[in-house]
Amino acid sequence: MGELFGHERILIGDSAYPLRRWLVSVMKDNGRLTLPHRQFNRCLLLMRQLVERVIGHVKGRFRRLRCVHVYIVETAIKIVIAACVLHNVCIANQEELEYLEFNDEQGHIQNFGIPNNNDGIAIRDRLVRVFET
Repeated sequence: MGELFGHERILIGDSAYPLRRWLVSVMKDNGRLTLPHRQFNRCLLLMRQLVERVIGHVKGRFRRLRCVHVYIVETAIKIVIAACVLHNVCIANQEELEYLEFNDEQGHIQNFGIPNNNDGIAIRDRLVRVFET
């Protein structure tokens, strides 16, 4: 990552999100994607699935996270960070999950007319070039 973008951080989103300098999403497959583009999409989808599984594990361990009514962003962030820290402590102590439920969605949400950002397009194009070698 450092070789491509320096110290910048990038979030991975699904196709519902527009491209931004800090947010990269998959390319819509209209049947004309090249092999590097398809490999890039596959890589992003695998990373997103991993993140979704981790979130599912944390929600399975701390079921209260499924419905948190907090309207102050800073408080919500603290709750999520605390849950992740506690989850990691449980893993380190080999605590088993008593209940785990995954919400596996097969459908893909499309971008709802929010235009992509040129910086985001450039970032994603640089990432795709990694798959050309």
